[in-house]
Amino acid sequence: MAHPLVPSYYRIPLFRCNLAGPEDQPRLLNPPPPSTSQDQLRPPCPAASLSRPRPPYPPPPHPQHQVLDPVTLDLKASNYSKWHNFLLITVTQYGLADHLDAVPPPAADDEWQRMDSIVLRWLYGSISPEITDMVMAATTAAADVLTRITALFRDNQQARAGYLSQKFRNIVQGDKTITAYCLEQKMIADALADVGASVTDDALVGNIIKGLDEKYEDVGNLVPLLKPFPSFLEFRNMLLL
Repeated sequence: MAHPLVPSYYRIPLFRCNLAGPEDQPRLLNPPPPSTSQDQLRPPCPAASLSRPRPPYPPPPHPQHQVLDPVTLDLKASNYSKWHNFLLITVTQYGLADHLDAVPPPAADDEWQRMDSIVLRWLYGSISPEITDMVMAATTAAADVLTRITALFRDNQQARAGYLSQKFRNIVQGDKTITAYCLEQKMIADALADVGASVTDDALVGNIIKGLDEKYEDVGNLVPLLKPFPSFLEFRNMLLL
């Protein structure tokens, strides 16, 4: 028994010897706690995890929970073409493009009706409240709603095309940045395409040159001499250099 006045670091561990066999070794009555080796602290070898099968990827989201369109269709934004392109991408991705046809199938079963209601909800969720009030009906198919939306933007095309053409020709840079100026030009060109008066890429670049500020005069004079003629994005990058 250790003396209470003797510090612990002076105490000598006692051995218990067993002479029953030569293979037995002395054992400590009070063995020190086992030390943790570096191998025990080392993380497991990644090679072991490579042999395990990879867990399956999660299933794709159900179309009911998928955001249809990052663009909200609005009468003031003139973004029908952009909105319609995203709509076609989504319904094609989920195999529901037939629900945008003008005539529904002759035998519309419950499953078809359920999927059509999903497309209908996509449509209503991607248009502004003003357009929703104009095209919504109590019971209708998704194709009928799309037809009403298209007619809303394609009616009076000639008058709208004349107004947008005049606005397009009068765009000038002024105190706008190159990014803002080019974006305005592109948005009006897209609006003209919505009413059947598409603007070619060359005409868009030419209109940008016409309205540039004087400090970009040298670039504007050089561009018509380039072969091939730069596209809208290439010309925009030249102005930003």
